[in-house]
Amino acid sequence: MPYYQILKQRRLDLNLSVQDVAIQTQLAPQFIRAIEDNNLEVFSDDYSYVRAFIQAYCQAIGVKWEAIAPEVDSYLQALYNQRMEEITREQEMLEQTRRLEAQKAEEIGKRANRKKKKAPAKKKKRKLVSHSAKRISTAVNWSGRSRLSRTLIILAVAALLGLMGLSYLIESRNSSTMAALEAQKQQELQQKEKETQQLADQLKNQKIQDGDIPEPKVKKNPDADNFFYVANAFSSTAKLEIGGNLASESRLVISKNGQEIYKSTINGLFSDPVDCSEPCSIDITINQWDPQDTISLNSIAIPVETSKLKEGEKAVIHLEFVEQLPETKKETRSDDAGATTDENAENPDGQDEMDPNAENMDEYGYDENGYIDGEEQYQYEDESAQ
Repeated sequence: MPYYQILKQRRLDLNLSVQDVAIQTQLAPQFIRAIEDNNLEVFSDDYSYVRAFIQAYCQAIGVKWEAIAPEVDSYLQALYNQRMEEITREQEMLEQTRRLEAQKAEEIGKRANRKKKKAPAKKKKRKLVSHSAKRISTAVNWSGRSRLSRTLIILAVAALLGLMGLSYLIESRNSSTMAALEAQKQQELQQKEKETQQLADQLKNQKIQDGDIPEPKVKKNPDADNFFYVANAFSSTAKLEIGGNLASESRLVISKNGQEIYKSTINGLFSDPVDCSEPCSIDITINQWDPQDTISLNSIAIPVETSKLKEGEKAVIHLEFVEQLPETKKETRSDDAGATTDENAENPDGQDEMDPNAENMDEYGYDENGYIDGEEQYQYEDESAQ
Protein backbone atom coordinates (compact mmCIF):
# COMPACT_ATOMS: atom_id res chain seq x y z
CA MET A 1 0.00 0.00 0.00
CA PRO A 2 1.42 3.45 -0.90
CA TYR A 3 2.44 5.74 1.93
CA TYR A 4 -0.35 8.28 1.31
CA GLN A 5 -3.03 5.56 1.55
CA ILE A 6 -1.43 4.35 4.79
CA LEU A 7 -1.68 7.87 6.24
CA LYS A 8 -5.30 8.32 5.17
CA GLN A 9 -6.33 4.87 6.45
CA ARG A 10 -4.61 5.55 9.78
CA ARG A 11 -6.47 8.86 10.14
CA LEU A 12 -9.80 7.19 9.40
CA ASP A 13 -9.05 4.41 11.90
CA LEU A 14 -8.48 7.07 14.58
CA ASN A 15 -11.79 8.78 13.65
CA LEU A 16 -9.96 12.03 12.96
CA SER A 17 -11.09 14.58 10.41
CA VAL A 18 -8.81 16.52 8.09
CA GLN A 19 -9.46 19.61 10.21
CA ASP A 20 -8.36 17.74 13.37
CA VAL A 21 -5.06 16.76 11.77
CA ALA A 22 -4.59 20.30 10.38
CA ILE A 23 -4.96 21.78 13.87
CA GLN A 24 -2.57 19.24 15.37
CA THR A 25 0.14 19.68 12.69
CA GLN A 26 -0.35 23.44 12.11
CA LEU A 27 -0.78 22.73 8.37
CA ALA A 28 -3.54 24.02 6.11
CA PRO A 29 -6.38 21.48 5.43
CA GLN A 30 -5.80 21.67 1.66
CA PHE A 31 -2.22 20.48 2.16
CA ILE A 32 -3.40 17.55 4.32
CA ARG A 33 -5.77 16.53 1.48
CA ALA A 34 -3.00 16.99 -1.08
CA ILE A 35 -0.72 14.62 0.87
CA GLU A 36 -3.47 11.98 1.17
CA ASP A 37 -4.34 12.28 -2.54
CA ASN A 38 -0.64 12.26 -3.51
CA ASN A 39 -1.24 15.57 -5.31
CA LEU A 40 2.06 17.20 -4.37
CA GLU A 41 2.01 19.54 -7.36
CA VAL A 42 0.01 22.04 -5.28
CA PHE A 43 3.23 22.80 -3.43
CA SER A 44 5.92 25.00 -4.93
CA ASP A 45 8.87 23.65 -6.90
CA ASP A 46 10.91 23.47 -3.67
CA TYR A 47 9.89 20.05 -2.32
CA SER A 48 12.17 20.21 0.72
CA TYR A 49 9.25 21.41 2.87
CA VAL A 50 6.95 18.63 1.64
CA ARG A 51 9.11 16.00 3.33
CA ALA A 52 8.88 17.86 6.64
CA PHE A 53 5.09 18.20 6.26
CA ILE A 54 4.67 14.45 5.68
CA GLN A 55 6.92 13.69 8.66
CA ALA A 56 4.84 16.01 10.85
CA TYR A 57 1.69 14.25 9.62
CA CYS A 58 3.19 10.85 10.59
CA GLN A 59 4.04 12.07 14.07
CA ALA A 60 0.52 13.48 14.54
CA ILE A 61 -1.28 10.19 13.81
CA GLY A 62 1.32 7.75 15.13
CA VAL A 63 2.73 6.34 11.88
CA LYS A 64 6.39 5.33 12.02
CA TRP A 65 8.23 7.77 9.76
CA GLU A 66 11.23 5.49 9.16
CA ALA A 67 8.96 2.88 7.55
CA ILE A 68 7.74 5.19 4.77
CA ALA A 69 10.67 7.61 4.51
CA PRO A 70 12.44 5.74 1.62
CA GLU A 71 9.22 5.68 -0.46
CA VAL A 72 8.56 9.37 0.20
CA ASP A 73 12.13 10.34 -0.70
CA SER A 74 12.02 8.27 -3.89
CA TYR A 75 8.71 9.82 -4.99
CA LEU A 76 9.84 13.38 -4.21
CA GLN A 77 13.09 12.84 -6.15
CA ALA A 78 11.15 11.53 -9.17
CA LEU A 79 8.76 14.48 -8.96
CA TYR A 80 11.70 16.88 -8.75
CA ASN A 81 13.40 15.29 -11.78
CA GLN A 82 10.17 15.50 -13.78
CA ARG A 83 9.77 19.18 -12.91
CA MET A 84 13.37 19.90 -13.91
CA GLU A 85 12.80 18.21 -17.28
CA GLU A 86 9.70 20.38 -17.86
CA ILE A 87 11.64 23.52 -16.99
CA THR A 88 14.45 22.46 -19.34
CA ARG A 89 11.99 21.90 -22.21
CA GLU A 90 10.36 25.27 -21.59
CA GLN A 91 13.75 26.96 -21.62
CA GLU A 92 14.67 25.22 -24.88
CA MET A 93 11.39 26.37 -26.49
CA LEU A 94 11.98 29.94 -25.37
CA GLU A 95 15.54 29.82 -26.66
CA GLN A 96 14.36 28.46 -30.01
CA THR A 97 11.76 31.23 -30.24
CA ARG A 98 14.42 33.85 -29.55
CA ARG A 99 16.68 32.39 -32.23
CA LEU A 100 13.88 32.44 -34.81
CA GLU A 101 13.03 36.03 -33.95
CA ALA A 102 16.71 36.98 -34.21
CA GLN A 103 17.03 35.25 -37.59
CA LYS A 104 13.89 36.99 -38.82
CA ALA A 105 15.17 40.39 -37.70
CA GLU A 106 18.54 39.69 -39.31
CA GLU A 107 16.88 38.70 -42.61
CA ILE A 108 14.77 41.86 -42.60
CA GLY A 109 17.90 43.91 -41.99
CA LYS A 110 19.72 42.24 -44.88
CA ARG A 111 16.81 42.89 -47.24
CA ALA A 112 16.73 46.54 -46.25
CA ASN A 113 20.49 46.84 -46.88
CA ARG A 114 20.17 45.22 -50.30
CA LYS A 115 17.41 47.64 -51.28
CA LYS A 116 19.52 50.59 -50.18
CA LYS A 117 22.49 49.39 -52.24
CA LYS A 118 20.40 48.88 -55.42
CA ALA A 119 18.63 52.28 -55.30
CA PRO A 120 20.43 55.20 -57.00
CA ALA A 121 21.79 57.94 -54.79
CA LYS A 122 19.32 60.48 -56.18
CA LYS A 123 16.29 58.25 -55.47
CA LYS A 124 17.34 57.76 -51.82
CA LYS A 125 16.46 61.41 -51.20
CA ARG A 126 12.89 61.09 -52.51
CA LYS A 127 9.96 60.52 -50.22
CA LEU A 128 8.80 56.93 -49.82
CA VAL A 129 5.17 57.59 -50.76
CA SER A 130 5.85 59.38 -54.06
CA HIS A 131 8.54 56.89 -55.07
CA SER A 132 6.30 53.88 -54.43
CA ALA A 133 3.38 55.46 -56.33
CA LYS A 134 5.54 56.14 -59.38
CA ARG A 135 6.91 52.61 -59.46
CA ILE A 136 3.43 51.09 -59.21
CA SER A 137 2.05 53.39 -61.91
CA THR A 138 4.91 52.53 -64.28
CA ALA A 139 4.65 48.80 -63.67
CA VAL A 140 0.90 48.63 -64.19
CA ASN A 141 0.77 50.79 -67.39
CA TRP A 142 -2.95 51.58 -67.02
CA SER A 143 -3.44 52.78 -70.58
CA GLY A 144 -2.59 49.41 -72.08
CA ARG A 145 -4.57 47.27 -69.69
CA SER A 146 -8.22 46.24 -69.80
CA ARG A 147 -10.66 47.07 -66.99
CA LEU A 148 -10.71 43.42 -65.84
CA SER A 149 -6.93 43.28 -65.64
CA ARG A 150 -6.80 46.49 -63.64
CA THR A 151 -9.43 45.14 -61.24
CA LEU A 152 -7.50 41.90 -60.73
CA ILE A 153 -4.28 43.77 -60.09
CA ILE A 154 -5.97 46.02 -57.50
CA LEU A 155 -7.53 43.00 -55.77
CA ALA A 156 -4.20 41.17 -55.70
CA VAL A 157 -2.45 44.19 -54.16
CA ALA A 158 -5.25 44.62 -51.61
CA ALA A 159 -5.13 40.92 -50.70
CA LEU A 160 -1.36 41.07 -50.29
CA LEU A 161 -1.62 44.11 -48.04
CA GLY A 162 -4.41 42.43 -46.05
CA LEU A 163 -2.34 39.28 -45.53
CA MET A 164 0.63 41.33 -44.39
CA GLY A 165 -1.56 43.23 -41.90
CA LEU A 166 -3.20 40.03 -40.64
CA SER A 167 0.21 38.39 -40.17
CA TYR A 168 1.42 41.39 -38.19
CA LEU A 169 -1.67 41.33 -35.96
CA ILE A 170 -1.35 37.58 -35.30
CA GLU A 171 2.33 37.93 -34.43
CA SER A 172 1.63 40.85 -32.08
CA ARG A 173 -1.20 38.97 -30.40
CA ASN A 174 0.94 35.86 -29.92
CA SER A 175 3.70 37.94 -28.37
CA SER A 176 1.24 39.62 -25.99
CA THR A 177 -0.30 36.27 -25.05
CA MET A 178 3.08 34.72 -24.31
CA ALA A 179 4.07 37.70 -22.19
CA ALA A 180 0.79 37.54 -20.26
CA LEU A 181 1.13 33.78 -19.68
CA GLU A 182 4.70 34.19 -18.49
CA ALA A 183 3.68 36.99 -16.08
CA GLN A 184 0.79 34.89 -14.76
CA LYS A 185 3.08 31.91 -14.26
CA GLN A 186 5.62 33.98 -12.35
CA GLN A 187 2.85 35.40 -10.17
CA GLU A 188 1.53 31.91 -9.36
CA LEU A 189 5.02 30.69 -8.50
CA GLN A 190 5.58 33.66 -6.19
CA GLN A 191 2.23 33.06 -4.49
CA LYS A 192 3.04 29.37 -3.93
CA GLU A 193 6.47 30.25 -2.58
CA LYS A 194 4.89 32.76 -0.21
CA GLU A 195 2.36 30.17 1.05
CA THR A 196 5.09 27.56 1.49
CA GLN A 197 7.26 30.05 3.40
CA GLN A 198 4.35 30.87 5.70
CA LEU A 199 3.81 27.17 6.41
CA ALA A 200 7.52 26.73 7.03
CA ASP A 201 7.49 29.64 9.48
CA GLN A 202 4.54 28.09 11.28
CA LEU A 203 6.43 24.79 11.52
CA LYS A 204 9.51 26.59 12.84
CA ASN A 205 7.45 28.42 15.45
CA GLN A 206 5.85 25.13 16.47
CA LYS A 207 9.30 23.60 16.90
CA ILE A 208 10.32 26.56 19.05
CA GLN A 209 7.21 26.11 21.21
CA ASP A 210 7.88 22.34 21.53
CA GLY A 211 11.42 23.06 22.69
CA ASP A 212 13.21 21.66 19.63
CA ILE A 213 14.86 25.05 19.11
CA PRO A 214 16.16 26.65 22.35
CA GLU A 215 15.14 30.18 23.20
CA PRO A 216 17.91 32.77 23.46
CA LYS A 217 19.43 33.20 26.93
CA VAL A 218 20.40 36.63 28.24
CA LYS A 219 22.95 37.46 30.94
CA LYS A 220 24.07 40.82 32.30
CA ASN A 221 27.70 41.91 32.12
CA PRO A 222 28.54 43.13 35.67
CA ASP A 223 31.43 45.27 34.44
CA ALA A 224 29.36 47.62 32.25
CA ASP A 225 26.02 49.41 32.43
CA ASN A 226 23.21 47.98 30.27
CA PHE A 227 25.57 45.43 28.67
CA PHE A 228 24.08 41.97 28.13
CA TYR A 229 25.38 38.68 26.70
CA VAL A 230 23.02 36.62 24.46
CA ALA A 231 23.49 32.89 23.77
CA ASN A 232 21.50 30.20 21.86
CA ALA A 233 20.95 32.65 19.00
CA PHE A 234 22.96 31.00 16.18
CA SER A 235 20.44 28.34 15.14
CA SER A 236 19.86 28.44 11.37
CA THR A 237 16.10 28.09 11.95
CA ALA A 238 15.76 30.48 14.88
CA LYS A 239 14.14 33.82 14.20
CA LEU A 240 15.30 36.77 16.26
CA GLU A 241 13.37 39.99 16.66
CA ILE A 242 14.24 43.04 18.70
CA GLY A 243 11.13 44.86 19.84
CA GLY A 244 9.65 46.86 22.65
CA ASN A 245 7.53 49.88 23.45
CA LEU A 246 8.62 53.53 23.59
CA ALA A 247 6.32 55.45 25.94
CA SER A 248 7.11 58.81 24.33
CA GLU A 249 8.19 59.80 20.81
CA SER A 250 11.91 59.29 20.30
CA ARG A 251 14.47 58.49 17.62
CA LEU A 252 15.39 54.77 17.67
CA VAL A 253 18.55 53.40 15.99
CA ILE A 254 19.59 49.72 15.91
CA SER A 255 23.18 48.98 14.80
CA LYS A 256 24.91 45.69 14.05
CA ASN A 257 28.69 45.66 14.39
CA GLY A 258 28.66 49.45 14.13
CA GLN A 259 26.48 49.53 10.96
CA GLU A 260 22.93 50.93 11.15
CA ILE A 261 20.29 48.33 10.21
CA TYR A 262 17.17 50.12 11.46
CA LYS A 263 16.28 53.71 12.34
CA SER A 264 12.96 55.44 12.80
CA THR A 265 11.03 57.83 15.02
CA ILE A 266 8.88 55.65 17.28
CA ASN A 267 6.03 56.39 19.69
CA GLY A 268 4.64 53.02 20.74
CA LEU A 269 5.38 49.43 19.78
CA PHE A 270 8.19 48.50 17.38
CA SER A 271 9.77 45.29 16.06
CA ASP A 272 12.71 44.60 13.76
CA PRO A 273 14.19 41.20 12.67
CA VAL A 274 17.89 40.60 13.36
CA ASP A 275 20.16 38.14 11.53
CA CYS A 276 22.87 36.88 13.92
CA SER A 277 24.11 33.57 12.53
CA GLU A 278 27.55 34.22 14.06
CA PRO A 279 28.95 36.24 16.98
CA CYS A 280 28.04 39.91 16.61
CA SER A 281 27.20 43.07 18.56
CA ILE A 282 23.86 44.89 18.58
CA ASP A 283 23.47 48.45 19.93
CA ILE A 284 19.98 49.85 20.61
CA THR A 285 20.11 53.65 20.88
CA ILE A 286 17.14 55.71 22.16
CA ASN A 287 17.76 59.45 21.79
CA GLN A 288 15.29 60.48 24.52
CA TRP A 289 14.95 57.85 27.23
CA ASP A 290 11.69 57.46 29.14
CA PRO A 291 11.53 55.32 32.31
CA GLN A 292 8.46 53.58 30.87
CA ASP A 293 10.36 52.37 27.77
CA THR A 294 10.81 48.60 27.39
CA ILE A 295 13.14 46.49 25.20
CA SER A 296 12.71 42.78 24.40
CA LEU A 297 14.39 39.99 22.37
CA ASN A 298 11.95 37.38 21.02
CA SER A 299 9.41 38.48 23.69
CA ILE A 300 12.09 38.11 26.41
CA ALA A 301 12.22 41.36 28.35
CA ILE A 302 15.69 42.92 28.61
CA PRO A 303 15.99 44.23 32.20
CA VAL A 304 17.35 47.69 31.45
CA GLU A 305 19.00 49.37 34.42
CA THR A 306 16.77 52.41 34.64
CA SER A 307 18.73 53.73 37.61
CA LYS A 308 21.74 54.20 35.29
CA LEU A 309 19.75 56.28 32.79
CA LYS A 310 18.36 59.81 32.93
CA GLU A 311 14.99 60.76 31.53
CA GLY A 312 15.20 62.73 28.28
CA GLU A 313 18.83 61.78 27.60
CA LYS A 314 20.33 59.29 25.17
CA ALA A 315 20.27 55.63 26.24
CA VAL A 316 22.35 52.82 24.68
CA ILE A 317 21.62 49.14 25.38
CA HIS A 318 24.35 46.78 24.17
CA LEU A 319 23.69 43.10 23.26
CA GLU A 320 26.73 40.88 22.69
CA PHE A 321 25.78 37.64 20.87
CA VAL A 322 28.11 34.81 21.95
CA GLU A 323 28.18 31.05 21.56
CA GLN A 324 28.14 30.44 25.33
CA LEU A 325 27.32 32.62 28.31
CA PRO A 326 30.33 33.46 30.53
CA GLU A 327 30.50 31.16 33.54
CA THR A 328 29.70 32.56 36.98
CA LYS A 329 32.52 32.27 39.46
CA LYS A 330 31.23 30.89 42.74
CA GLU A 331 32.76 32.27 45.90
CA THR A 332 34.40 29.76 48.26
CA ARG A 333 34.63 30.25 51.95
CA SER A 334 37.13 28.91 54.50
CA ASP A 335 36.33 28.01 58.07
CA ASP A 336 38.74 28.00 61.05
CA ALA A 337 40.05 24.51 60.21
CA GLY A 338 40.87 25.60 56.63
CA ALA A 339 38.02 23.60 55.01
CA THR A 340 36.09 25.17 52.10
CA THR A 341 32.40 24.94 51.38
CA ASP A 342 30.46 25.87 48.26
CA GLU A 343 26.87 26.84 47.73
CA ASN A 344 25.70 23.21 47.67
CA ALA A 345 27.38 22.54 51.02
CA GLU A 346 25.54 25.48 52.57
CA ASN A 347 22.29 24.09 51.22
CA PRO A 348 22.69 20.28 51.10
CA ASP A 349 19.04 19.66 50.17
CA GLY A 350 19.51 21.56 46.88
CA GLN A 351 16.60 23.90 47.65
CA ASP A 352 16.77 27.56 46.68
CA GLU A 353 16.87 29.87 49.68
CA MET A 354 14.43 32.75 49.85
CA ASP A 355 16.17 36.01 49.06
CA PRO A 356 15.71 38.30 52.10
CA ASN A 357 15.72 41.27 49.72
CA ALA A 358 12.91 39.89 47.57
CA GLU A 359 10.63 42.69 48.66
CA ASN A 360 13.04 45.17 47.07
CA MET A 361 13.07 43.49 43.66
CA ASP A 362 11.65 45.35 40.68
CA GLU A 363 9.24 43.95 38.06
CA TYR A 364 12.04 41.95 36.39
CA GLY A 365 13.22 40.45 39.70
CA TYR A 366 16.42 42.51 39.69
CA ASP A 367 18.45 42.85 42.90
CA GLU A 368 22.08 43.51 43.70
CA ASN A 369 23.07 39.93 42.91
CA GLY A 370 21.39 39.48 39.52
CA TYR A 371 18.14 39.16 37.56
CA ILE A 372 15.56 36.39 37.82
CA ASP A 373 12.27 36.60 35.96
CA GLY A 374 8.95 35.95 37.66
CA GLU A 375 8.33 32.62 35.88
CA GLU A 376 11.90 31.38 36.53
CA GLN A 377 12.41 30.52 32.87
CA TYR A 378 15.77 32.22 32.53
CA GLN A 379 18.28 33.94 34.78
CA TYR A 380 20.54 36.95 34.39
CA GLU A 381 23.49 36.50 36.71
CA ASP A 382 25.65 39.36 37.93
CA GLU A 383 29.25 38.42 38.53
CA SER A 384 29.87 41.59 40.55
CA ALA A 385 28.93 39.79 43.78
CA GLN A 386 32.18 37.94 44.24
